[in-house]
Amino acid sequence: MKVSSFFFKSTLFFLFLFISGGDNRSMTRKRTLGGFRSQSDVHYDIPKLYEAEPELLQPYVSKKDGDYFINMRDKEAVKALMTAVMKVEFGIQQWTVPAGNLCPMVYNRRTYLEWLDSLLRFENTTTANPDDKINGLDIGVGATAIYPILGFKLFGWSMLGIDSDADSVKHSQEIIKANSLQHDIEILHIPQSQEVKGSADVLARLSNFTSSRFTFCMCNPPFYDSEQLTDTRRRKTTTSLTKSENSTSGGELQLATTLLNESLTRMIPVTWFSIMFGRKESAKSFKKLLQLHSDSDASVLTYRATQFTLGTTTRWLFAWKLLP
Repeated sequence: MKVSSFFFKSTLFFLFLFISGGDNRSMTRKRTLGGFRSQSDVHYDIPKLYEAEPELLQPYVSKKDGDYFINMRDKEAVKALMTAVMKVEFGIQQWTVPAGNLCPMVYNRRTYLEWLDSLLRFENTTTANPDDKINGLDIGVGATAIYPILGFKLFGWSMLGIDSDADSVKHSQEIIKANSLQHDIEILHIPQSQEVKGSADVLARLSNFTSSRFTFCMCNPPFYDSEQLTDTRRRKTTTSLTKSENSTSGGELQLATTLLNESLTRMIPVTWFSIMFGRKESAKSFKKLLQLHSDSDASVLTYRATQFTLGTTTRWLFAWKLLP
């Protein structure tokens, strides 16, 4: 991968949509949001990162004719690059990825958060007290606390990250403590239900640990059910993955469906629920579920949807809000 100065080849405008049905080509745009844009192709500022963190990046960066190169198929190179980005661009000096765990692509995660920020502003979603911070919930925080950290650093949000994996929670807690972020970010271990294995009934379990109100919740689940995984799919990733990061019971669609059903019970006070899909077929199926609850005289929610592409990676985003 050839990289030089930080720039983006092209700009993709995001539209916040009231969706009337059909596939993406037939979405009716009743309202749009200008001013939010995301990068359709990203180039890391390797010279700047290398100058700031030469010892970290030196083993993985090569130079030729004044250009910088880094092998993005090298898992250790990707880990070093993301660590440098967190240090240089976000001021997170103590950020590590445990051996065998997922190394998150920072700009991909940032785009999800940028969309949420634009959604909250576009929908005039504020806290009850103007002096209060936006309060966000990250379901499946992982071992690096990437979403809570970026949410706080980019927008000043107060964040709670939860996970059922005790080792991931412990490492994320260590990162938060090492960077003195405990006042703004909390990481909780929410054990799996004894009745329902995997990442189901998350709100029911969370209600036993907190009574907080959340401006939004977010979830970036594993794509596949464990039975759907193949050696080919495992090899396609550019980072290591633990079993819980690689798959979830029923796959991403089942987790999203459970989250939707739980949201309808209103057991946890959340203004906007959201989720990011990695598979187009899951996104299409989930849109149909949202339509069932929104496209009728007895509708109980309203929702927004979009998709973004960074390089060769495409993701689908949904957010829904229960009606009074």
